[in-house]
Order: sequence, then C-alpha cells, then structure tokens
Amino acid sequence: MADIKAIAESIVGMTTKEVAEVAKVLKEEYGIDPAVKFAVDYEEAGMSFGGAIQCLKRGQKVARKGWNGKGMWLWLKPGTMVKSEWCHDPALKTIADNNGGEIEALGTVCMKTADNKILSGWLASQTDVLSTDWVVVE
Repeated sequence: MADIKAIAESIVGMTTKEVAEVAKVLKEEYGIDPAVKFAVDYEEAGMSFGGAIQCLKRGQKVARKGWNGKGMWLWLKPGTMVKSEWCHDPALKTIADNNGGEIEALGTVCMKTADNKILSGWLASQTDVLSTDWVVVE
C-alpha cells in the first residue's frame, strides 16, 4: 500500500496550479474526477444537493437515499435545437414552425419514477435541497 502520509505531505506543498494539473491527469488519464470521487466515496451521509448537481452536469444519474420509491433517479437532459418535423405535440410544432422551423429547448432535470415513468422538469423540494443523502446511481 502507498505511504498515504507521504502522499498527503507532497500534496500540501503543491501550488494551486499543480493541484489543478494533478486533477486534470486523474480525470483525463484515469477517468476519475477527484471532487466527485471524494463526495461519493467519503461523505458518510452522502452528497449535498450541490454535489448532486455537479454530478448531473457531468452526465451522472443521482438519487436520494431518503426517497421512498425504489428505482427513482434524476438525470440532466441537455438543451438542444428541436426541428419542427420532429414534433409530435401540435402546440410545440406550431411554435417551431413560427420560429423558422426550429426552436431551442432548454436543458432540464428529469426523473425516472418508481413506477417506470419519466417526469420532465423535476423540481427539488426544500427537503431535497437541504438533504445530504444524495448518491450517484450506476
């Protein structure tokens, strides 16, 4: 096993730029995002809501341990341009047609519900925002 104390001492002596370079190497060469890995692996209660948001922005799915329903999780659906011919919703098709044949769809947080449905535009409750039991879902 590595000498953890020696590693810690070498990190403490690094400049901010050197720490950023180490983080870049970990992410690019090993696929490890140090901030997310720390939050997921070492916080006893789980992550804060802010940590969960950062995970969503990195393309990960998240959930709360405290949610009653099993199999519930969130993901971030990125924004995109929606072409009129893709629209099955008549109102959305009309809006896109009236905007030159396409319309910008903004990104949104979506939920996979316990009963296998999709909720677009999930909104956090105050309890969700203040909770520290957020986890990454594989």
